[in-house]
Amino acid sequence: MASLVALYGVDTDMLNFGISTLSYENTRQKIIKLKKISILSDCYNASLESFEAAFDTVSAMKNHPAFSLVIGDIDELSDMSESIHHRLGAMLTRYGFRKI
Repeated sequence: MASLVALYGVDTDMLNFGISTLSYENTRQKIIKLKKISILSDCYNASLESFEAAFDTVSAMKNHPAFSLVIGDIDELSDMSESIHHRLGAMLTRYGFRKI
């Protein structure tokens, strides 16, 4: 979180408040604006297809040249989980995202 604060100049208390007041009634492709930061929240029942849709959306946001992704596990896939996570990594690479 410290790197987001340093990178975008957002007050830590404001960021914490914004995150704590997130509402989950619409959890697909919801854009939340906090001063200089836009958060694309797509956090309901993740799937490879929903990640790809989110990556398409982020890639199309031309007015936001810098962004960070926070990605959780897709745990509900049991025996397919490892394969799906490898495919997700390949997708991240294809979209040009990189680990920093």
